[in-house]
Amino acid sequence: MITIVTGSARKKQEINEYIDNRIQYQFIEQDLDEIQGTSTEIIQNKLKTAHKLVKGPVVVEDYSLYIDKLCGFPGPYVKSVLRNGELSKIVNNLAPLGELKCTAECLYGYIDESNECHIFSTKVNGVLIPATPVTDGLFGVDHILIQENTSVPFFYLTKEEKNKNSIRRKTINQLIEHLEKEKKIKEKESVKNTLQNEEENSLSMQ
Repeated sequence: MITIVTGSARKKQEINEYIDNRIQYQFIEQDLDEIQGTSTEIIQNKLKTAHKLVKGPVVVEDYSLYIDKLCGFPGPYVKSVLRNGELSKIVNNLAPLGELKCTAECLYGYIDESNECHIFSTKVNGVLIPATPVTDGLFGVDHILIQENTSVPFFYLTKEEKNKNSIRRKTINQLIEHLEKEKKIKEKESVKNTLQNEEENSLSMQ
């Protein structure tokens, strides 16, 4: 069983929906400190911290938002900007300058039983729009980010439409695909070891 470490109730809810009982897992609700660095460096550090806590297979998530007109800011530091309510202000101030192109990235880090680190990532391009009176003050980017292949922010999409386009879901699917391959390899090794033991026992009895 793997342990997913997150301090976000909203993430926990979406993760439950996206995994949909395809693997065995449990949660530890805890926020992990984030160092300054690239998105990969940050998630690797979060993984190491979580692994010390769990002492077993563990999964962590990180999210980045790169705004073209700000040379990629806030990038992996979007969590701090969202927490302070600054992102909507930034978008409102930049809106008169034209289309606010951006790239969103969702990363999942996984440390397996052999203490090997695996990183899974999904990126999507999009544009940011100012919040409306209906959506002003909402948490996250679902009300101001229009992903490519969609015409409105996730806030206005049906649950099915959101699930289809969610980069969190796509990244979780990468993780589950890896875990399924990992499981098949272990099963083959188990069968091989069983046959080998049976052969050795048979020879010893002769």
